[in-house]
Amino acid sequence: MKTRHFLLTGLMTLGITSLVSAKEGLDNGGGFGIKGGIGLSTISFENQNNSKNTWKVGGMLGVGYEARIGKAFALDFEALLANKGVKSEESYSILGNNGNLSVKTNLYTFEIPVSAKIYLGDHFNIYAGPYFSYTLGANYKIDATLGNKSQTKESRNFFDKDYKDANGELPMNRFDVGANIGLEFVSDGGIGVGARFQKGFRDITNDKYKGSVTEQDGYIFPADDKFVTNTGFQVYGIFRF
Repeated sequence: MKTRHFLLTGLMTLGITSLVSAKEGLDNGGGFGIKGGIGLSTISFENQNNSKNTWKVGGMLGVGYEARIGKAFALDFEALLANKGVKSEESYSILGNNGNLSVKTNLYTFEIPVSAKIYLGDHFNIYAGPYFSYTLGANYKIDATLGNKSQTKESRNFFDKDYKDANGELPMNRFDVGANIGLEFVSDGGIGVGARFQKGFRDITNDKYKGSVTEQDGYIFPADDKFVTNTGFQVYGIFRF
């Protein structure tokens, strides 16, 4: 009986301590949270059509944990799913008919950003740190118009075995490493907003790749030996609990 009372007392003490610690962490700006928002991204693909590369809109969603170190510093760990890529556009003319070609390249990534934060007051912080990214899948979508006619085509996953060239190489590298720099505002209730700039450091295309075995897809990734990196901006909402 005494043992059971001792265990119950210990569990109650642990539970109360955990609740107090969690509340203190939230009041100080730390704790678990959800982040979600939109981003603009681009990558500098070189292609045979010399089309103009522009920014592509994509979403991001994930979870994070902020470990507060005193009142002025914190470490933030995130796990996110994000849609990145690039949009390229081109105008052309065939037999007197004007046309437009739009190609959206989508990269579906899983990312782990690790950031060091400096708090300026109780609610506002600036941060910087590395991120580690793994591309789960990638494809492109083509929207073409010529005169009054339009056509849409969507490719398969670039990591599908059908995209391997004669040497077994795939057009893209899955892993990327880069840096984030940004700022956030979080209220006492745990609701906030943030924005950041991202820059990848690794070449995300495979320079050993010599073209797809399917000719209609091969022109997207010519062997141009360019150093191709991700660049992006993200704006997101925060909910801590």
